Amino acid sequence: MKDIIPRFTGKVVKGRLMRDDPARYALYLASLEGKRVEELVQPEKSTRSDPLNRYYFGVVVPLFMELAGFRQSEKDEAHQALKIWKASYTDEKGIIHIEKTSKMDNKRFLQYLDDIAAGILEMWGVIVPEPNEYSYGDEIE
Repeated sequence: MKDIIPRFTGKVVKGRLMRDDPARYALYLASLEGKRVEELVQPEKSTRSDPLNRYYFGVVVPLFMELAGFRQSEKDEAHQALKIWKASYTDEKGIIHIEKTSKMDNKRFLQYLDDIAAGILEMWGVIVPEPNEYSYGDEIE
């Protein structure tokens, strides 16, 4: 089994790295006593916001389900269909690669949403409401 390597975050202030959890970092370093190590510092990856997630699963997916004829119980299948439709590509060997929405940052996810909205408009002539144009929860009845 591969070792699980923890991820540490922090902020650079006046040229110094201020760790978010210095005690956890120190504990992990102590577990490596006597070993050679490698440290990589890079900008933190942004993740998708919770409101965007709620908008996608509360507005976009249900609208697509209704238009494409999915049943209420087929939300996961509709989500997969959307990814295949607007977040996949076929490589030179003919293998289809489907992007994971959970790995998309806000910028990429907004592009994905724009691609879906354009596809729905083109295919069904329906305008997908923008996130700020709709009051939504986790589900739409």
